[in-house]
Order: sequence, then structure tokens, then C-alpha cells
Amino acid sequence: MLFHEVFRGGGFDLVLANPPYVRQEKLSADDQQVFEQAFPEVYRGTADLLVFFYARALQILRPGGWLAFVTSNKYMRAGYGSKLRAHLPNSLALARIVDMGDLPLFDSNGKSIAAYPSVLIGRRGPAAADHTLEVADLSWPVRRQLAREGKSASPEAVRESLTGLDQLLHASATRGYPQALLRRDGWILEDPALIRLFDRLMSQGTPLGEYTQGRIYRGIITGLNDAFVIDQATRDALVAADPRSAEIIEPWLRGRDIERWTAQPSGRYLLRLQNSGDTDSANPWAKAGDEAAARRIFAAAYPAVHDHLRRFEDRLRPRADQGRYWWELRACAYYAEFERPKVIFKHFISSPDFSFDQSGMYLNNACTFASVDSPAVAAFACSQICWWMLNNLTTRLQNGFIQLFVSHIKRLPIPELDVKMEEELSASVSQLLVNPRDRRKESVVEAMVADAYGLSQVELRLIQEWFLENSASVSQT
Repeated sequence: MLFHEVFRGGGFDLVLANPPYVRQEKLSADDQQVFEQAFPEVYRGTADLLVFFYARALQILRPGGWLAFVTSNKYMRAGYGSKLRAHLPNSLALARIVDMGDLPLFDSNGKSIAAYPSVLIGRRGPAAADHTLEVADLSWPVRRQLAREGKSASPEAVRESLTGLDQLLHASATRGYPQALLRRDGWILEDPALIRLFDRLMSQGTPLGEYTQGRIYRGIITGLNDAFVIDQATRDALVAADPRSAEIIEPWLRGRDIERWTAQPSGRYLLRLQNSGDTDSANPWAKAGDEAAARRIFAAAYPAVHDHLRRFEDRLRPRADQGRYWWELRACAYYAEFERPKVIFKHFISSPDFSFDQSGMYLNNACTFASVDSPAVAAFACSQICWWMLNNLTTRLQNGFIQLFVSHIKRLPIPELDVKMEEELSASVSQLLVNPRDRRKESVVEAMVADAYGLSQVELRLIQEWFLENSASVSQT
């Protein structure tokens, strides 16, 4: 049969593909224009190339034909995959989805490659309302198997374990998974009972973004930490030379300083030189007519800090991240929020390590924080329950890590609390700030959080089992 004759019969019986792993940054403007016109049903300007391979495959597949793809799993949760996540279940009666997660299945020149492979198989045509399929997340089962065998999760060991794929799927897959649970806002390949619980919890309470009235912010980008971030000895020297220096020196936290419940300051400080262009700027040089005049006022107001920064002037001037003048930080409209009580987290975390700060710490750009009025919010953020929800909102990375964006954390539901429960949770958090390794108190907090979310014992046990499996997988990496 000639190639063009295939389409007289309605298309191919089978489309089998492993599309090239090409991120959207490598697609030209011309490519994007072609893809938008050819595949409007899935097009997003930030989509990786695999999205368009899926769309093309469905175009050339005959009704009743089979599609089998090996691709990255990123489309299952990433924003760019939302239209594809709707299109695939609408176009296929899916038979199986297998996610390898962060397993290092591939390597190059002796180094593992983070490809996040997944397999999707389905038959073209509408699925019945009660259609079910088989789903499996093999990252944890494979790691547990390798740990039992005393092996590290190397590409060679992972590939060897997958030679027993049938047995792995038999032991680990979820069968009877309703296709209707594959939602546009994100695919969760879990026990359907957990998915329904996730839906229920996400629909109650108040999303953190609303709870904080949008006061969720990223830390400060200095553009040159060597100049603006100082140690204790430098701080003491600046203040000794000019006591007014203390007015613009703030305690500083890095991402690595953040631990569960409380942070561990490393004795560093920020020279908080606000951008004169900020509407709330109190800089005495803010209304100076030119840079020379502004610099004279700066040098007179904070002579020791001026002399310190003068040593970095050649490196400070070419910064992209600067204010009106070379000695200032970039524009920031929320300096006052650093002084408020806040929940802090790093962008990459492998466990619910959120800190609560009420001492006015300033943060670097590896951190994000949410301004909150109640320490009780930290109890929710540090709980196993919220960690499980965040794992369902984000894409899992290597070694059990997730990457938290503001778009994820703002969706976290904060349940309504009566006065008594809010006081009890806040008091417990205060105790954990003093002794963050008090496991008995943590257990009490976990129980109160479960009560606040209205979890039954069966629901709580589902999450605890998930958490134990997740923790075990990370510890065995």
C-alpha cells in the first residue's frame, strides 16, 4: 500500500512514537506559528515539542486505531499541557498510562539523564462514561525493589529491573482507574480514593492566595551578593564606624538556612538600600536631581555603607537588577511584608520543610514567603496532608523533590478554624519553634490538622501510607 492510500482508509491502524525531547525554548518563532495554525486544539506557546507530536498522531490515526507513545511526563502537570490533558481523554479510550517518574532510565557518557519517561496507550474513539484503564507510577516500586537488593538506582540497575515489567505492573498498577479522573488541571495517577479525597480537600476552606490576600512573594535579587550580603564581622565594623548603618542592615536568610518549622540563620545580613523609584522610598537622596547629587547625599547619610559599596562600584554599575542608582537594589513594593509574620519555603523541596518567621528576616531569591497573621498556617504547611496535596499540584523531580511556584502554593486550602483550634495550633507551632525536633508535639499537630480538614480514619490512613512510601523512596535514592 502506498503512503497516501493509508488516508483513503481513514488513517493508520497504529501510531507508535518516541518524539524527540525538545523544549519550547528551542522552537523558533516560525515553528510556533506553524504549530499554532496546525494544532490549535493543543497549542500553547510554552509547550514542548511532544505536545504537537501527540496532536499530529491523532490526526493521522484512523477511528479505532491504536496510539502508543513514549514521552516525558511533564505534560501531565505542567501548565503548557492543559489543553493536551483535555484533548487526549476526549480523543482516546485509554488503555494504560505508565509513569517512570524520576527513575534514571537513560544515561550519556556515564551520567544519568533526567528524562522523566512515561508511556501512554489508547484507542482512537470516544470512551464510555464509565471507561477505566490501568495506571502505574513505577518510580517508587523500582526504588524499593533496588533497595531490597542492595543496589543503587543507577541507569543500568533501573533498566535491569524493568526487564521484569510485567511483574512490576502486576504488583504496582492501579486497575479500574476511571478515565473521567484524568482532569484538564492535572493528571494524578493514584488510587482513585486518593484522587477523590484530593478533590474534596481542594474544594474546602480558603486557598492560601485568598487567605493572604495575594501577599505571597519571592525573596530579593541583589544582582551582586558580594556587595549587598555581609557577614557579622562586616556588619559590626559598619555599625562601629557609623551607628546609622544599622538602619539599613537587615538579617538575611538563604534557601539553605530554611528547615522544618524554623530557619537557622547563618549570621549574614542584607544592606537594604531601597530603589529611589519605589513609591514608598524613604531614601534621603530620592529627590536628588542627578546621580552626583544623590551620591553626595547617600555618602553623607550612610558614610560607612557608601565606602563599603564603593569598592564594588565597577561590578554594581552593569547589573541588570538595580534601582535608579548603582548602589540601590531593584524595585520592590513589598519590603514591609518581610517584617510581618510569614511562612517561608524554598523553591525545591523533598519534604514539608516550611519555616515560620516572626523576627523580620529578609530572604534571598531562592525563597518564597506568605505573609500570614496566624502561626497556625505553618501547622498546615508542615503537615503530611499538605505535602501530599502539593505533590499532586506539582511535577515530581529527581530524588523526590518538587518545585514549588507561587501558582502552586496559592492553591493550598486553609480550612476554617474556630477560635479554640486556632489558638491550640498556634501554641503548638510556637513550641515547635523552640524545639523543632519534638516528634510527640508534631504528632499532636498532625492530628489537629487532620481534624481541621475533617478527615476520617480511613482517609488519614491513605495519606499516611502514601507519605511513608514517598519518604521510603527518597531515603533509598
